[in-house]
Amino acid sequence: MRLKTMTLKNFQGIENFSLDAECKNCTIKGMNGSGKTTVASAFCYLLYDLNSTGKTFLPKPLNLAGEAKHGLTSSVQAIFVLDGEELALKKSFKENWVKKHGVAKKFFTGHTTQYYIDDMEVPARKKDYDARLERIANSTTLKLLTNKDFFAAGTQKTKRKDDPNRWDWEKRRELLFEISNNMPTDENIIKADKILSGIPDILGGKSFDQCKARIKERQKGLNKLISEIPISIKERERDLPDITDLGFSAIEKELIELLDLINKKEKEKIRIESGGEIAELTKKQREIESELLEIENRIAKEKNRVEKIQRKKIFGFESARDAELSAYERMQVVIKQKEEDNERAERKVILLREEWNATNGVVFDEKATICPTCGQQYPEEKTLEIREIFHTGKAANLLKINDDGKRLVDEIKERKEQTKINQEAANSFDEKVKALTQRLTVLVPLDTPIPENKRQEVLSTDLAELKLSIEGLKANSSELLGRAQETILALSEKHTGVMLKRQAIELHQKGLARIKELVDQQKEAASEFENLEGQAFLLNEFTKTKAMMVEEKINEKFDLAKFKLFNILVNGEVDDCCRVKYQGICFDEGLNHSGQVNLGIDIINTLSKHFDLTMPLFLDDMNLVTKTIPTKNQIIKLIVDPQYKQLTVIAEG
Repeated sequence: MRLKTMTLKNFQGIENFSLDAECKNCTIKGMNGSGKTTVASAFCYLLYDLNSTGKTFLPKPLNLAGEAKHGLTSSVQAIFVLDGEELALKKSFKENWVKKHGVAKKFFTGHTTQYYIDDMEVPARKKDYDARLERIANSTTLKLLTNKDFFAAGTQKTKRKDDPNRWDWEKRRELLFEISNNMPTDENIIKADKILSGIPDILGGKSFDQCKARIKERQKGLNKLISEIPISIKERERDLPDITDLGFSAIEKELIELLDLINKKEKEKIRIESGGEIAELTKKQREIESELLEIENRIAKEKNRVEKIQRKKIFGFESARDAELSAYERMQVVIKQKEEDNERAERKVILLREEWNATNGVVFDEKATICPTCGQQYPEEKTLEIREIFHTGKAANLLKINDDGKRLVDEIKERKEQTKINQEAANSFDEKVKALTQRLTVLVPLDTPIPENKRQEVLSTDLAELKLSIEGLKANSSELLGRAQETILALSEKHTGVMLKRQAIELHQKGLARIKELVDQQKEAASEFENLEGQAFLLNEFTKTKAMMVEEKINEKFDLAKFKLFNILVNGEVDDCCRVKYQGICFDEGLNHSGQVNLGIDIINTLSKHFDLTMPLFLDDMNLVTKTIPTKNQIIKLIVDPQYKQLTVIAEG
């Protein structure tokens, strides 16, 4: 796309200026402050609302005090040639002045922008204007192809996300990869170096980032484990029981001997306790206790049955009472609703009376018989018709109001009668609730005599007598029984002591086994960590190789620009970046103006091929540039020359 003409009116410091480029390269000369940069800003404003440095600005001219001048319309109009056809675009930045009702003075309320496409007389909608430009390229692409600094400036990582002249470095990086679509594949990179042949096995179908994250996370866990295991080993060693002079086989033999002695003494004790008559009486005691237990179970079962019957009766009365109570409450709701309906209806009756009085008080307006157009009295026939319409309408309104009032009165009367019936029903429900509540208060648990109780009393007496007899018989054998019990107790205490020694040996053995497990685990963790380090090294080597190949492939697309897309960190890992250099110097870090201009043109040349679009390119401060590289873009140079007091366009051959 080429620029044929561009006209500025009241645009910042330029009152009126026409650039007749005729789709050719040209130079604009002028002294400092004559408006060269303003012309470039007007071109950018026409395409994407920013100035030549990529920032927002006010198109209006300023007075000597630095304030915007009022009453002027700032406009820029251009004619482009695209694919052999002309395209005219125009933007007008106007002030809005509003006159408020009752006030002679107008008030300034802001600005509005008018858009024009081809027809410079009829404004177009903003969305149509934007859509027309979008058919050429989106706003970002237009910036890339018309601003030499937009792509290259700020290619390092920066927090200045709000700077419109600094394109996000990650988006810039994505575009470079898009331009160089024939990038080396991972498979080709692996084949390029035998050392990388083990990469597919390491990846196992996962991405490089996933694999690196997995290795890093696993190494972190292993580091923690390796550092914690020695502490656990020391804790285990400190907790090992002292088993000096303890032998497991000797302890096992002693335990067997003690258990044998305890069993013998237990049998002796049983023989003492089970003397002849004592055994017989004890047997009878067990029989009586068994029968008493059966009686107690039968009594409990009978009580449960009686209590269940009583609960059913209580539940029946409660259910009946609750049903009557619910009916009473529902009836109260109905009564309240009808009372509220009557209150509303009575208020409506009052309003209808007032409406009837107001309607009845309306009298015929004699002005209605006069023609509003000519001001003369209607003919008598027309006058009578108007009067009849008025009185007929009034009578109809009064009749309707009267009918509505009668209907409401009848409804009120009907609801009052129904309310009286409902109240009687509610009273009936209330009486039933009170009666059922009274019945519930007199219900008490049944206390039916159970025949089993007498048999239980007799057996309890017999059992008490048997126990006394058995105690008397046991008194003679109590001394022998006491000795046997003392011996059993002494042997049991000794057995407990020996068991503690055996537990100490078992704990010592378990502790040693756990320590061995920890040592083996430490060795396995160290071996796995070393293996992971090898995998991480290979992945980093792959990334470094890929970085060099990718940068080389992308840099082939440019004549001057060289891009650095990866940073090799101290730990061997690779960090994404996007920095552009010319002869080893970064664009933002000391590159002179001539280098920046040629570097910007070089980048735009490549982008123009990629987007299949060339745009006019304004180059400012060209006094410092002796030569520019070849380009298919239309170049408009801006040069400071004190000999030219006003802007002068010089066409190039």
